[in-house]
Amino acid sequence: MSLDLNNLKQRIASGVSLAFILLLFLYVGGGPTTIGGYVLGDGRLWSSYAFGLLVAGVIYLSIKEFAHLAEGQGFTLSRSRSVLVGLIVALSLAEPYGGTWTLPLWLALILAFLLSCLGSLWSRESLDRALPNQSLTLMSGLLIGFAMGLQWKIFMMEGLLSKTGSRLLVSLYLITWFGDVVAYFVGSWLGKHKLAPRVSPKKSWEGLAGNFMGNYAAASFSKIFLYQDWTWMDVLLIGFLVGFAAQMGDLVESTWKRGAGAKDSSPSPLIPGHGGLLDRIDSLLFATPVFYCYLHFVHGFN
Repeated sequence: MSLDLNNLKQRIASGVSLAFILLLFLYVGGGPTTIGGYVLGDGRLWSSYAFGLLVAGVIYLSIKEFAHLAEGQGFTLSRSRSVLVGLIVALSLAEPYGGTWTLPLWLALILAFLLSCLGSLWSRESLDRALPNQSLTLMSGLLIGFAMGLQWKIFMMEGLLSKTGSRLLVSLYLITWFGDVVAYFVGSWLGKHKLAPRVSPKKSWEGLAGNFMGNYAAASFSKIFLYQDWTWMDVLLIGFLVGFAAQMGDLVESTWKRGAGAKDSSPSPLIPGHGGLLDRIDSLLFATPVFYCYLHFVHGFN
């Protein structure tokens, strides 16, 4: 397998640009910030709400792309109801208002089921497709809402280190995406044994090994430069668990695209060289809940 140099240049340019913007936001918004002697204030006063707007945008665009893939297989879903489900679930998980106002997860799930199922009673959807339509509406909203809501919750975490939430979220992104980068190069140069040829013909076992190498390298970088409270055992466990979950998320999205006969999740490339937004966050859909569970059960974050 050889590298597509034109595609590689696009991937690098768009990836670096997006990473710079995102990392700058996380750095400035995660707490008190000083750059070159200039005090930029305490980003905690506004960053939670700004991140919430980012979450809402990602939920909307991702569900739009999910609907495109569903339509490629002859199904439809209610985009508006699915977005509402995603937002409700994200709000219940993140609890951006703290103790002043919270939406319990059990209530959010009840509302999600009611929106997905009962909403069809007053829509113009074809009733012969009611069951798959309602199922896809609920599934897409829950899947994307859970992942983005937990990222929002991680972003707001506070600990002994300054900007704890930003440090943890950047670590999650680095571990997930650097593993993908290393897998791309290793798979392109050395990939011979197919990992899941029916789903993703270009993925190989060699690429999977490269993915874990990237995961461990990024987790080690995070332990040294971002979150020094981690132990080397944390590095090993987080690198493996997040890396494995990220690979599963990527393969699951590949099944959707393969079934829809689509190369990318978006009908037109949203991110040059990367495809759609869903193509960029598919790994995070599975990696984020695993990462949060580790932080909660091992390190006691709520």
